[in-house]
Amino acid sequence: MNGQCLSQLQTEELKLLKVFIKLCDENNLTYFVAGGSFLGAVRHQGFIPWDDDIDICLSRPDYEKLITIFPKVFHSNYLLRSIERNNSKYPFARLEKLDIKIEDEYSNANQFLFMDIMPVDGLPNDKNEVVSIYKKRKIYSKMLELCDAKLGHGKSFSRAFIKSILIIFAKCVGYKYWAHKLDQLAKQYDCNTSDYVGAITGGVYGEAECMVKDAFEKRVPIEFRDLKLEVFSCYDTYLSNLYGCNYMEIPPEGKRKISSIRAYEI
Repeated sequence: MNGQCLSQLQTEELKLLKVFIKLCDENNLTYFVAGGSFLGAVRHQGFIPWDDDIDICLSRPDYEKLITIFPKVFHSNYLLRSIERNNSKYPFARLEKLDIKIEDEYSNANQFLFMDIMPVDGLPNDKNEVVSIYKKRKIYSKMLELCDAKLGHGKSFSRAFIKSILIIFAKCVGYKYWAHKLDQLAKQYDCNTSDYVGAITGGVYGEAECMVKDAFEKRVPIEFRDLKLEVFSCYDTYLSNLYGCNYMEIPPEGKRKISSIRAYEI
């Protein structure tokens, strides 16, 4: 995607974020930017220049409240998807803007401009058990991802062939099975009574996602473009765990994750 198209996409995503923030503020829901969006807020005071999405997280109780209160279609152009609403394959929510279509080079799952919304769940005190949870999470999530993957894509013929076999297997088992396994894995420990928390259903960084709950619940202000947001206080530890202690350094072009969104219509 060229720079002009990516900038336009980020502008539309910022509008989507503002709609979401308004809904949260009106319903007393506490939200946080997460993952690459969090890194962008700290390092760039906005998007990472080559990033093409927004990641949000809420504690499990606030996440479930969001699922309950969000209208089935919001202002006719917005749709919230989740397995609880029986309109999603994934055990996390996705807010879509229905008047902006996109195409993803690698996945059939992304059809409209979207923002992923992850629940933050409780985690055990035993570090070995935390590692075990995220190992299982990696398997279930990968199988779920393959249910929407396109056949024939890979860095080499052999990789494309192996991936095609795994895609067929994942689809034969069915996305409902993998989504249920991942959802149940995430809900093992009560967020309200746990000393540690982390995103599990969307926890792509594994056990590095684990945080002390008290630090997660304490908020500090941060700027994101023209917005004043609040983030959890342990952001330095969180970002260091996810991206390394030098997370404030701009990576060379060869190490940047290139957008897989190749076309969209506004």
